[in-house]
Amino acid sequence: MASFPGWTWEYIDEFVTLPRLAAINAYHALNPPVHLMIARYLGFGESAKPAETAEGGLSLFDVAPRAPAPFKPGALPGGR
Repeated sequence: MASFPGWTWEYIDEFVTLPRLAAINAYHALNPPVHLMIARYLGFGESAKPAETAEGGLSLFDVAPRAPAPFKPGALPGGR
């Protein structure tokens, strides 16, 4: 949103609502801005990996904390 000419963070905060944002996103899905079309044409962003590999060969997904298992009635924490 801040890449629109003349739009400041203050303007976005005050005037861009969620329905307006959804309308702008729908419009851009059909009519992408020129800077995004040029970036796509030049190949920027196409080979982005979902996670960078760390030195030990682990990705960020391997070392990121996982969500806890869903609660089951009658089960005690820690598998007891």
